[in-house]
Amino acid sequence: MKNLIFLFILIFTILFCYCTSTEEYNKEIYVPPELTSTPSVEYMIEKYKPIVKDYVPYLKVKILVKGEPGYIKISLSAPDGSTLDDRYLSKTDLVDGTETIVLQMAEYGETPVAGIYVLRIFDYWGNLLHTKNLEFSGAQLRIRNIDVDYECHGILMKTCDIYEIRINVENKGDLPVIIDDIKIYIDNQEVYMLPSFVKYVILPNDYKEIKIATEGSLPSDIYTFTIYLYSNQKIVAKYSTKIKLK
Repeated sequence: MKNLIFLFILIFTILFCYCTSTEEYNKEIYVPPELTSTPSVEYMIEKYKPIVKDYVPYLKVKILVKGEPGYIKISLSAPDGSTLDDRYLSKTDLVDGTETIVLQMAEYGETPVAGIYVLRIFDYWGNLLHTKNLEFSGAQLRIRNIDVDYECHGILMKTCDIYEIRINVENKGDLPVIIDDIKIYIDNQEVYMLPSFVKYVILPNDYKEIKIATEGSLPSDIYTFTIYLYSNQKIVAKYSTKIKLK
């Protein structure tokens, strides 16, 4: 008799647990209102601009929202299709209908590559809400000219001491460039430059004067100065001119 009572209690317990778990499973999953958008909401990329902060290239993006926003993810893809960066925004971030974010375009000290970048906006569930293709032709450096700071001494056989070479360079492209190496040659002989660990950032449609401290002496004469600017171990600008040291 005791065994029958125990068996009855066991069966009742199993049936009760099964019904309870089924009921809980069938309940609708609750999602906080701040994570969802109204069906009529519209997200757009209003404007964007490449920038550089602490030698890291970013894309500055302004998001515009029409309607009641929810939780979203903004993703930036490189021309090769790989994901460069993601940013997440809540309903609070978008409460005034707009928000500005930055998305990393390349690693520290690297110049972004030319090509088509893709901005995507996703909702909380991962559904695609908006896509925008951004085509960049890349950085386009041009060395305008150079100035040489030197001093000559002597009467018959003058010797000229070179102290500094100033490189005037502009970027006519639509992406920033980070110059990480410079080589200077005088008549095919590399110029000794004082050690410097400075990187030079030139933004789109911007101009910069790069000052290079040097050491060396040459007889008074006409010389060919050749300049190479590098980024990511690639030559991004070259310039050659004749200068008379007198």
